[in-house]
Amino acid sequence: MAVIGGGISGLAAAHRIVELHPRAELTLFESSQRLGGSLHTYRNQGYLIERGADSFITNVPWASDLCDRVGCTDQLLPTNPRHRGVCVVRRGKLVMLPDGFQMLAPSRMWPVLTSNALSWCSKLRLLCEPFVPRHTGSEETLEEFATRRLGRKTFEQLVEPLAAGIYTGDARKLSAAATMPQFIEMEKTWGSLIRGVKKRSNEHRDVASSGARYSLFVTLRDGMQNLATAIAGRLPHQSVQLGTPVRRIQRQPDGCWKIEHDASETSESFAGVILAVGTPQAASLVESTATPL
Repeated sequence: MAVIGGGISGLAAAHRIVELHPRAELTLFESSQRLGGSLHTYRNQGYLIERGADSFITNVPWASDLCDRVGCTDQLLPTNPRHRGVCVVRRGKLVMLPDGFQMLAPSRMWPVLTSNALSWCSKLRLLCEPFVPRHTGSEETLEEFATRRLGRKTFEQLVEPLAAGIYTGDARKLSAAATMPQFIEMEKTWGSLIRGVKKRSNEHRDVASSGARYSLFVTLRDGMQNLATAIAGRLPHQSVQLGTPVRRIQRQPDGCWKIEHDASETSESFAGVILAVGTPQAASLVESTATPL
């Protein structure tokens, strides 16, 4: 079996193969010189710095279960309650996000009105949110949804940096329905995000915190890349090939897969292949085998 891609998806897939079939012959191909993909931790001048994901959420079980299966549970750390909060940059300075601002709407207006995270024009526009009509047209991007309901400046100064920190994506391209469906539902049900957040505020204990429900987030003591390292340590010896870009995969008449890669002039044959790479890379790999994809 071959796994192409050494990010967290490829590593998790390889580990599952080994769990199900301990004697399986497995090869994991990674084009770069390191495993982990978006999990990338390094130290600098005594600081531990994450270049990608810095935590994972625990209201779904899969990441926690994986940590348990690879022996990382004792390294998990919750958010320190003394240092909860989110800062954004405004006029070159770090500014604390207003208390209770839940991604796209405040549960309390007074902290927003007294915060210097927004200009007074932005605050006045935000106060108009309950009077914005419901959307009845086609699907909106996160930018379109937030700008329509909250105003351009609130989107740029608060929503966009928060969304970038969570999804590491462009809010101008992200689907609002795919990334924040609860706010779409609030608009449909209550006609306002501010009313919706207030209605739901007593369901959560972290309403006073800004940005996210922090009690749901955990990380690894020595960085998220340790999860990738722990998984790799459970894979068969010499099964990981770093610095090995795969050029082509091709289905053979016997049902096996031929893989051509930069580490060898000859191809290798595998009974199965898992593609755990980005869509553009996957498209070029399957072009000769599955043209419609």
